[in-house]
Amino acid sequence: MKRSGAGRISVITVSWRTLVYRFFVLFMLSVSASFLVISRTHPQYITQLRTSLMDIVVPVVQTVAAPVDAFQGAMQWMHDVANVKAENERLRQENAKLMRWQFVATEMENENTRLRDLLKFAPVGKESYTSARVAIDNSGPYVKSVIINAGAANGVESDLAVINENGLVGRVMDAGARTARVLLLTDMNSRVPVMTEKSRERAIVAGDNSDTLQMKYLPQDSKISVGERVVTTSDGGVLPPGLPVGVVTAIENGSITVKPYVDWFRLEYVSVVDFTM
Repeated sequence: MKRSGAGRISVITVSWRTLVYRFFVLFMLSVSASFLVISRTHPQYITQLRTSLMDIVVPVVQTVAAPVDAFQGAMQWMHDVANVKAENERLRQENAKLMRWQFVATEMENENTRLRDLLKFAPVGKESYTSARVAIDNSGPYVKSVIINAGAANGVESDLAVINENGLVGRVMDAGARTARVLLLTDMNSRVPVMTEKSRERAIVAGDNSDTLQMKYLPQDSKISVGERVVTTSDGGVLPPGLPVGVVTAIENGSITVKPYVDWFRLEYVSVVDFTM
């Protein structure tokens, strides 16, 4: 209160909404400062909090998305029924091609077996696979990652390779109990040891947050050519050798561009590879 004029008293009031707003701002600033300090002093706590939040949020998102998935599935089923005749004809033609490829693959397998026996070849390790589905796509302009619905309870661990039917997708960064975050090949923090199949040049493919990869640390007399396939090597003992990565699409001023085999817009099911040396 304050006294004014001829003994009149005026009352200064502050809206409760203003008080709540100020309190909320101070609270959020305090929380932000606390998280900043914790991330500097105890970064493992932030990682644990993030994985715990993933374990909580992913089931909720999947539950909310279930009706949408069901509707999309029904629409896809109707579309397939409408085109069943053409689809059957295409499948018959594809089956004939697959039969021919199966014969070629069988012959190549038999030949490789004989060559291994001749050279007394011994496998370098065994792989186990854990199938999972992409639950949330976290990709954006500055981060390329996805969250899958398999975690430590399924044998998923950090740094394991992640693949799909086309080739290498990326590697596991963080693993919760039932979910895991996968860093995609195209993320700017991704580095993968590779080799070209024809010229046998070893290098590192690095992401730059675009849809392509760049080959690094090549010798100046590199003989890589456009169209060569690029596969993983076992350098570092993390990735199994021979996983398809992509194909060389351009060589300009010493810069070599690789287009990944994975279609990022249709990434749905993946497998996590546990490679034991």
